[in-house]
Amino acid sequence: MDSNVIPKAFQSPHHWHLASLSSISQSQSPASKLIYSYSNVLDGFCASLTDSELESMKASPGFLHSIHNSPVKYDTTHSTKFLGLTVVSSPAWESSNYGEGMIIRVVDTGTWPESDSYGDHGMGPAPTR
Repeated sequence: MDSNVIPKAFQSPHHWHLASLSSISQSQSPASKLIYSYSNVLDGFCASLTDSELESMKASPGFLHSIHNSPVKYDTTHSTKFLGLTVVSSPAWESSNYGEGMIIRVVDTGTWPESDSYGDHGMGPAPTR
């Protein structure tokens, strides 16, 4: 969303996001479609929309871009061994309360995977499937 076009009537970007959803939503509770409002690094929101609602949103003032959420598959070979999590009775599992209450966020920094920082020098071969 382009924060330069936010009407002054809204107290915050979050209120603008809710109003935008209300204007295009076909459901009784458009607020339930809003998953999260972003306003620190970028202005925008995450919402669960139908295809027709997305098309309506694209015609809304301030709309810049949308990204379709797609499933991501587990893609690691050595992390569990490196972190000492190969055995369920590992002290790391116990001290973390088995991950209960954990919040995990992924920040895509656009790093270059071919960088030496990501090298696997000294690591054994990837496990077989």
